Amino acid sequence: MPTQVSLTDGALASAGTLAIKTNGTTNAITIDATQVATIVNNPILSGLTASSPVFTDASKALTSTGTVGVAKGGTGLTSGTSGGILYYSASGTLASSAALAANAIVIGGGAGAAPSTTTTGTGVVTALGNNANATGGFTTINGTATLTNKRIDPRVSSTTTATSLTPDISAYDQYAYTALASGLTINAVTGTPTDGDKMIFRVLDNGTTRTITFTGGVSGGFRPIGTSLTASGSDFTFATTVSKLTYFGCIYNANADRWDVVAITTQA
Repeated sequence: MPTQVSLTDGALASAGTLAIKTNGTTNAITIDATQVATIVNNPILSGLTASSPVFTDASKALTSTGTVGVAKGGTGLTSGTSGGILYYSASGTLASSAALAANAIVIGGGAGAAPSTTTTGTGVVTALGNNANATGGFTTINGTATLTNKRIDPRVSSTTTATSLTPDISAYDQYAYTALASGLTINAVTGTPTDGDKMIFRVLDNGTTRTITFTGGVSGGFRPIGTSLTASGSDFTFATTVSKLTYFGCIYNANADRWDVVAITTQA
């Protein structure tokens, strides 16, 4: 029977020999039966020191002063433009683009060129791969394409009552009063109207007849065309029927710079 040997706690026996080795140094590494005093001196981690616990060979890993190249999964960069993005300026070379505009579409620059952004109609349409103002394409603000099967919701201002109104065609297409409690003067329209613009007024009194006065004789004012408005100086008036809804339909006449009141309809 072989002789039993007691090993000291923390020690190793030499290969092929049942000998006692002294306790090893805490956290040390033993290589080929030779104990290395501290882990930072391990020859596998060449260049690793207590003061600089990183690899000095950039081909192996990160360094304290160098960069990791694209071939090693890095960028090869130490900085970039705030608001920019990374792109390949050449095969295997990353670069930072200039700052990109907020809320814009990013467009590729082609081989070697940086991406950019655009907010203009032409650039946006091109980026989306369609033609502007063409059949089946996109229309621009000043485009002449025909819109088909598109719903346009009217802009409506509705309130209970008022004594004076200055309509703004740039804001609303229709003004509604649901319980008019006093006479109402409708002043000249503002908002730079376009020839043929339409505007509707819908009025319901609160159980007492009310007088609607349309301002006339001024730029952007009103004039009746085949309707039952009553002249009052340069203005025109209409008395509501108690508790009956009335519509006033108006069209802007750019030649006269007036809103022609072409339709008045009262609930039966």
